[in-house]
This record gives sequence, structure tokens and C-alpha cells, in this order.
Amino acid sequence: MARCLIVKNFFSYDPVVAKPELPKGVDGIYITDNEEDQKKALSLGWNKAFLVTQFLTVIDPLRKREIIALMNCYPETVVSELLAYDYVFICDSNVVKLDSNYQVFLDQASSNYALYVTSGWYRGDENNITRELVRSLANSRWSYNFNEITSCYQTYVQLLDRVGLNPGQCPVVSAKYIGWNLRHPTKKTIADFVYGEYMKHLQGNITISVTAKLFPNDVYHYTGFINDGKVCSHLLQY
Repeated sequence: MARCLIVKNFFSYDPVVAKPELPKGVDGIYITDNEEDQKKALSLGWNKAFLVTQFLTVIDPLRKREIIALMNCYPETVVSELLAYDYVFICDSNVVKLDSNYQVFLDQASSNYALYVTSGWYRGDENNITRELVRSLANSRWSYNFNEITSCYQTYVQLLDRVGLNPGQCPVVSAKYIGWNLRHPTKKTIADFVYGEYMKHLQGNITISVTAKLFPNDVYHYTGFINDGKVCSHLLQY
């Protein structure tokens, strides 16, 4: 069972940080579009660093986010070397320290599930996609996508209703920490759904939260993080 953790840092969005502590046998892989960042990542302990140059000409903020969505859903199609792994876990490139229970999350990898997700950052009445919508619409940097986020949320309410759920029963899953079983028969089906929604709107947390409810047999939902991970500030916003 070959496992890796990847981060993707395109468009000089984040500073290059050292590889966080990982369990023995789990490779830390850095993916970037900057040759200097590639070299720095290797010097900071990442097991492998891959250079991706096909997106260098992209300048539109929405298109940049769509590329990150592509990497979140199909990283193995952009970096073919990832096909050597059975399980590819993904986190944001500004993560300096992983949650103390991250290894427990990694250890859930099995042939039973296609997608691995986490929730628990929000508690109580704040931990549902309705509240996440409200928080998103208060984020001015996404103002060019507010209509799309709101419209898709309304569609999700209808989809949840079909499986007997309401938005209050849909906890907020983090798009920051996900994992894929590349060998699972429904991996592509679920990735296609997530990527299709990413192409409609920016709010990945809401999309993946709904995905976990729509594909309950194929998504492992971990709730044991103690939220002691650490991140650094982004260099850019888009």
C-alpha cells in the first residue's frame, strides 16, 4: 500500500515550507510551477518535487482556482508519477504543521473508500453548509463568484432533500485535507462530480461536504482532528 502526501504551489501563491512530519513510508511530494521553488522544496526535506509548467501563462483569478481544482481532483493526470501510489493525500501548501491526529487519518486508507475527508473545525450550530454559505458571502475576495456559490448551494439543498437530509445535517468538510484511493472503482465518478462543481463555483468546502453525503458508501469521513495544525500566510490572494 503506497501512500503519499502532496502539496501544490502554483503562481507563487505560498512560500515554500519544510515538509511536515509524516509517518514512515509516506512520501512528501511538492508540486510547483517554479524551478527555484522546486529546488528549495527538496532542500527543505520533501522526498520528491515535480515541476509543472503548462499553466504558467494563466493570469485570470478564476482560471487559477480552476487549475487548483484540477489538482485536487485529478493530480495523477497532471503528474503521472503519482500513479505509482495507491493513495494520494492532499493538503494546502501553506501547512507548516499537520494536525496531531493526521497519521490516524492517513491510516484509514483502505480498499473500501475512494475519497477521504475530514470535518470538525466548526462546532455545534456553526458546523453546517448553511453557515458556511454565510461565511463565504462575507469573504470579499470571492465577490465575483457570489451568485454562483449561492445558486449551487440552492441546488445542493435539493440534492440533499432527495436523500432525506437537510443542510443542517451536512457538516462542513475541509477542502484543505482530502485523500484519494486511485485504485477505487468509483474514484473517477466522485472526482468528476467534485470537479464539475468546482467549475461552477469556488466554495470547495461546501462541494466536498455535499459529496460526502451523496456518496456515503465510498467516502470516509474522519472527525478526529484536534485542530492543532499550523499554517503560514499566503503570499498572494486570488
